[in-house]
Amino acid sequence: MTDAAELKARAARVIDAHAGELEALGRRLFAMPELGFKEHRTAAVVREWFDRMGLPHRDGLAITGSRADIAGGAPGPTVAISASSTRSSAGITPTATPRPARSTPAATTRRSR
Repeated sequence: MTDAAELKARAARVIDAHAGELEALGRRLFAMPELGFKEHRTAAVVREWFDRMGLPHRDGLAITGSRADIAGGAPGPTVAISASSTRSSAGITPTATPRPARSTPAATTRRSR
């Protein structure tokens, strides 16, 4: 059986081999922001992606989510790759506003005077 370190290395190599394509997908999705639970254009792009890769998928999960499962060839560890379109509020995008190191009510809410 493959050990965890080898499995991680293999997954990293596959992701690295497709880095340009994955980055282009991320930029495409970032360029079309949608409200939470109303990510219909994003969901369509993800379904296109799965279809192009020949991956059977389930759609409409948590309203607009999709999931593709790939059966492994042998028993052993499982690898999951997950993505969320919730991004700007997490401060991880090029245009996000950095959050204070410590969240406080004054730092995270706007109070009317």
